Amino acid sequence: MVGERHRGFFNMPYKDPQRQRAHNQVYSQKWQARSEIKARRNEQQKLRRLQPGHKAKEQDWQLRRRYGITLAKYTSLLRAQGNRCAICDDAPSKSSDWHVDHDHATGAVRGILCRHCNRALGAVRDNVETLRRAIAYLTGGQ
Repeated sequence: MVGERHRGFFNMPYKDPQRQRAHNQVYSQKWQARSEIKARRNEQQKLRRLQPGHKAKEQDWQLRRRYGITLAKYTSLLRAQGNRCAICDDAPSKSSDWHVDHDHATGAVRGILCRHCNRALGAVRDNVETLRRAIAYLTGGQ
């Protein structure tokens, strides 16, 4: 019977069904305890996210981790640009449309861009020569 299906059990490590049931019960209790711990942790995280100022703290942490700048530095960069994109001079309507532009080789922050300009730079892989050819193409080779 070992390794075969028996009364709803798969791959029974015990030949004796009573011993298997006892094993399953202990396993189930351990699983349930872990599940309750995870549920408590998730609830604590939800409550933390609802606290005032959490969004700013989270954004500050992400900026420090990804780009090495603080939220204050990010805000000052954006103000210095007049709350507009550094390339197209557009003012996106949503805050999620802003992206920190950085040099991938050095990690140095260059400015704040709108979503479209950030994608355009990413598409040409920050290659100046590719951008020159794109400009020549758009202007008709002038």
